[in-house]
Amino acid sequence: GFFRDDLPGWGELLASVGFDLAICDESHRLRGRNTDLERKGQSRRERVRAALLNFPRVWLLSGTPQYGFVRDWWGQMDVASRGLFGDPFFGFDVAYAGGCKNDWGWYADGRGPYDEELKERLSLVVLKRPRSVILPHMPPKVRQVIRIEADTAAKVDVRRGARGGISHALEETAKIKEKFVVEAAMNEIAEGRKVIVYTFLVEAAKSMAEAITAAAAQKNVKIRMREVGARVWCATGEISPEGRFAQAKSFREWVGAGAFVATVDSVNEAISLKGATTVLFSSLTWDPSALLQGEDRPYEVGTKGLEILYFVLKDSVDEHVEAVTLAKLPALDKLAEERGAGEMQRALVGEQETLDEIWKRLTRHLSEAA
Repeated sequence: GFFRDDLPGWGELLASVGFDLAICDESHRLRGRNTDLERKGQSRRERVRAALLNFPRVWLLSGTPQYGFVRDWWGQMDVASRGLFGDPFFGFDVAYAGGCKNDWGWYADGRGPYDEELKERLSLVVLKRPRSVILPHMPPKVRQVIRIEADTAAKVDVRRGARGGISHALEETAKIKEKFVVEAAMNEIAEGRKVIVYTFLVEAAKSMAEAITAAAAQKNVKIRMREVGARVWCATGEISPEGRFAQAKSFREWVGAGAFVATVDSVNEAISLKGATTVLFSSLTWDPSALLQGEDRPYEVGTKGLEILYFVLKDSVDEHVEAVTLAKLPALDKLAEERGAGEMQRALVGEQETLDEIWKRLTRHLSEAA
């Protein structure tokens, strides 16, 4: 919060309070290095470290602490140990990451002469738990909403009417959220896992697949992507049913990691995406039964710990769709376990009624804000 206008003073406040423990989730985001920000004392790592200055205990949580290179450990260990892992370049990099100067600048993409020493040091502070140990203790599904703040608001065109206006607004929120969803997908792939990414519209699916492919080709992660056998699929209604079945089969049988990007309505019936451990909804829709079917593509009897994340842009149409649509999912989950659930679901949902309810919320919100 030191340098964020919307969070004035929070960094100093956290540094001054007397909490006994700080838990930092997604700690791999501390791995990057920006020389210009480091010089100004404004890097993410320095801000987090300053905020946690007076915490006697610091826990870092991450599924991908090493994103592709040994050097990824430094920023996280610097925060956790308050500097005991030394200087990042001529200290840590030279000893552990093959750090040296070459014709293009500083190189630290390898392993150093004291690689075994690093493993021993990390073993003193790093506690690993494989998914095989965690999953038996997890519920079948873990559903979570990820709320995103953005400077740009997705506008609603009230002249289009309910379906057109909401579709247009969902298209705009999808563009804003794309980079956040790509990062989440890449985190899963880097761990060697399979992930499903759903969008609302065809163009959004194509853009998402291209963005994930581009992210996997970046210099700082492409070695890791090769190690896990990363691959990207993209299924939309423009592809024939036979083509979509073939893609799903390829995804299921693929022995490496990957992302299956699809529009929600393109895989809504009789397609199995078994093997995925995470489902990311980059876009919402006003049909809760379509969302539930999308959730269940990788699900089968005995599945544990299927993580389902819905990305919602704050102060946008997403929040209205969420309030109406996601609220129906727990009831649909129960109905799905009972005989005749299909007919009951259709009776409960009422797509047009749900759409009208969302539109009323939107227009009322717009009139109050005017």
